[in-house]
Amino acid sequence: MHDREAEIVEFLIHHGVVHYEQIAKATKLSKRSIANYLDIIENDAQPFNLKLTRKPNVGIYLNGQLRNKQDFLAALKLHSGFTSKEARIRYLLIKLLDADRSYTLNELADDLYVSRSTLESDFKQIREFFNEHHVKIKRGANGIAIRASGEQRERLMAKILKTYWGQNISVIQDANGQIASTLKLPDYLLNFFPAGLVQAVLAGITDFMVTSRLELTDYDLQSLAIHLIINTDDKVTNDVESLGPDLLPETSQLLNAIKKQRTINFSATGLQRVNRYLEVIVARQKNSYQTSDVAQTEKQYYQFLLDKLAELEPDEVLLRDLAIHLATAVDRLKKGIVIDNPYTDEIKMNLPIAFDVAIQLGEAIETQYPVQLHDAELGYLALHFEAFFERCHLHAPIKTVVVSSAGVGASQLLAQRLEERFNNSLKVTRILDLATVMKTNLAEKMVVSTIPIYGLKQPVILVSPLLPPEDIQQINHAIISLTKNNHSNSFFNLLDPQLIQIDSVKKSYVTVLEEIVGSLTKQNILVNNPKILEMLVEREKMASTALNAVAIPHIAPNYVQKSAIALWLVPQGVQWLGNTVYVVIFLALTREQVAASREVYKILNRMVENTAFCQQLAQVATASKAMEHIQKFIQKEGD
Repeated sequence: MHDREAEIVEFLIHHGVVHYEQIAKATKLSKRSIANYLDIIENDAQPFNLKLTRKPNVGIYLNGQLRNKQDFLAALKLHSGFTSKEARIRYLLIKLLDADRSYTLNELADDLYVSRSTLESDFKQIREFFNEHHVKIKRGANGIAIRASGEQRERLMAKILKTYWGQNISVIQDANGQIASTLKLPDYLLNFFPAGLVQAVLAGITDFMVTSRLELTDYDLQSLAIHLIINTDDKVTNDVESLGPDLLPETSQLLNAIKKQRTINFSATGLQRVNRYLEVIVARQKNSYQTSDVAQTEKQYYQFLLDKLAELEPDEVLLRDLAIHLATAVDRLKKGIVIDNPYTDEIKMNLPIAFDVAIQLGEAIETQYPVQLHDAELGYLALHFEAFFERCHLHAPIKTVVVSSAGVGASQLLAQRLEERFNNSLKVTRILDLATVMKTNLAEKMVVSTIPIYGLKQPVILVSPLLPPEDIQQINHAIISLTKNNHSNSFFNLLDPQLIQIDSVKKSYVTVLEEIVGSLTKQNILVNNPKILEMLVEREKMASTALNAVAIPHIAPNYVQKSAIALWLVPQGVQWLGNTVYVVIFLALTREQVAASREVYKILNRMVENTAFCQQLAQVATASKAMEHIQKFIQKEGD
């Protein structure tokens, strides 16, 4: 029962205020069943200081702090057992990784108390997981097994265990005032990782942190604990004194601290990995006291970044923060230590342009230094770029046209006063007379005028040339309004009907990209650079932007002159590297617009999830019908 509760609670957390119809569509449950589950959730949520609210004509929502909601969801998932598909898949992954042997489907089905058909369904996701990590899964007369190296098994086991870390770890203070961590794993994993083993390792690390005086981050603690837990080996005996001269004193100290809790033996390869990780921690702490050496290393990376990111026009904060990050990351990667990023998939989905810029920088780093950057590392780089884009958005003044009939002197005075009063939030790009305005397609976002003007898509603020206090207040209100994120307006402001193409001729995805790039270049949205198409195709081969029936290709901001969304509809479908795509949405966003368009990404994600809507959209006959169809979809999703 807990798995259904967890599914509904997760839906409420992600979507806020919802209605019965939305929950029914997501869970395939009847309204009566949903009402029964909501009754249970209402009662179970109370110990977490949460209140489930159901208001007619308003909706259903969960009241309380986000952290409490996450704790409630984690508790539900923890108790869902094997009735949860997610739990079954994690168990099967760990079972296959833990032993180099074959299992029959009947063995595994009996183990999980599920039918063979349910297990076959689960194995679709298991195959996808192993394929994504380049591990072969073999099916033969003796059953199912994986073919993976010891290093691959350890890396993937660590990846799975880390999914429990954030939800199920807690910190307690014992009677002596000692702070200790405890990790509660689901009961079904205790055959692989006994609770006593887990707690002994964590207690040993806690003691080691106090006695060694090393400064461990949360991630250090997580990595050391997980790699020790998954590398226990009862077939060997660890004698700290005989482990060899290559072992750091700190590693010996850590093993002794764990031994005080419980006699545990670890594999040689596991100890080598822990030893290498401690080398990085010790070197990091040592370098923190040798600021001149650190500064010199960071300076080298700073110059490298200054060269490679020149077209992006980075600010000082981005260059400095990335230099500090790379100084540590490259040194760590040279030692073969790869860290996980629990938010990689979310970053790729919600910050696609920042992730693309990270890919470009990653290629330059791999060319310059003997390291390989995986998606997790690129995700960390993407966060730096997203922060930069947001700074650009926050600091970018609103481009404004001044319109005046009071002569050149009065117009210049008004423009000067505007820039003095709104120096950081408004920029006067030009001064025009009324006749010029009426025959010009204005690209600016706001018009400040001494003459009443109607019919423009931009807000027009009517002011006196002397700019009295009441006019300043009007302009302030307009600036606040323009800088607010309104997801429907931001999407439609970027989606130009002239950039909607309905293509009934069957083509390759490369041809579709070529046509889009040609159209956007012709309209001065993209810079005229023949490498753009080549980069887009290479990006698709590296990681396709096709999801379900939609492809969302995008280009880095340094190739964009003005922001726009192009929509290509392909009723016949186009083969897009394994997906049949009916809707192609091309994002061309300037660096200022990237951060301002987060709500655009949310709309795109909802469209991607709704295959039926996308197939219907691809069948419309005109650009105006497409706009109307999308507007109805957004309004419906917002209700």
